[in-house]
Amino acid sequence: NDPDFKHTSFLNAHRIGELDLSHVGLAVLSACNSHRGHFKDLPENTLSVPQDGTAGLSLAFLRAGLPRAVVTLWPISDRVTSYIMKAFYHHLFQDPDGAAIAPPFPPRHVSRCLRLAVLDLWQCHPDLRNDPFFWAAFVVYGLP
Repeated sequence: NDPDFKHTSFLNAHRIGELDLSHVGLAVLSACNSHRGHFKDLPENTLSVPQDGTAGLSLAFLRAGLPRAVVTLWPISDRVTSYIMKAFYHHLFQDPDGAAIAPPFPPRHVSRCLRLAVLDLWQCHPDLRNDPFFWAAFVVYGLP
């Protein structure tokens, strides 16, 4: 509803929260710390806000109607992120039997695909398995 919205490239939590994304099944925010944020730009009468200011963009997407978002909890290596995201998308569009699948995704499918992506990482880079810093930052926020 902001007339200047189309003329700016900055998308903040407030603007995301005003969108109608109920027709979208998933947001993937693979940038560093994409789950964390501050709510100074969200109106006070919206969803309840954690006191520590976490879940900025994640909560904004849920407020806009998305059921879930894949987000990161801390800074992570670009190389690991690239590997996990490629594997995640590979699994996302296949059901457990390998058949093609399209949104809307079945319950728990997104969580399953993220888990499989991490398992793929461990298989190719077993040295990272014992260091969760590199792979545990990715989580599904919202419905599984």
